[in-house]
Amino acid sequence: MNDDATGQDAQLAPTPADPALADLLPRQASFVSSFVDCGCAAQSARKAGYTCSSAADAANVGYRLLKDPKVAAAVRALRDAAWSEKVASRAERMALLSSIARGEPLNGGPPPTYAEMTAAAKLLAAMNGDLAPKTGININLPSPIVYMPHPIKDAAEWSRWAKEEMARCDAAAAKPVAAEVRSEAEP
Repeated sequence: MNDDATGQDAQLAPTPADPALADLLPRQASFVSSFVDCGCAAQSARKAGYTCSSAADAANVGYRLLKDPKVAAAVRALRDAAWSEKVASRAERMALLSSIARGEPLNGGPPPTYAEMTAAAKLLAAMNGDLAPKTGININLPSPIVYMPHPIKDAAEWSRWAKEEMARCDAAAAKPVAAEVRSEAEP
């Protein structure tokens, strides 16, 4: 019986316990398990028992194995299973943040600081949607951009222009600021 990439005979091995590996030949299943653990196709091909005369040959065998749809599906399934076990669920994250917000020590360590408790409370509020959405108000302010006149040649002209510009800015700042308030009734 020929095994996939190298044409070598497959060894008789017990059926893999993981259903993702059930459709694979024994060396393919071994390759997938090794690849999920280490992430290196060449190293996984060697560990699975494929004969490779060089590192490039091992990389080529690993590449061909990963291109096989059954092998790729098994790699995805095992990685997804590994991640689902390692990643905390929403309930686990909320329970951890709640215990930090209450000031409970974690794993026999020191109690959380006030800053950590406050940060945990804020994260919990954000996760639960308790924080009000940020809204903005459009306020018409005078422009801080100052337009320069024609090139000023002497200090007296510069001084006169600067005084006029400062007076213009002061007058604009003294005006009441108009804020846009829109009502749904108004068009």
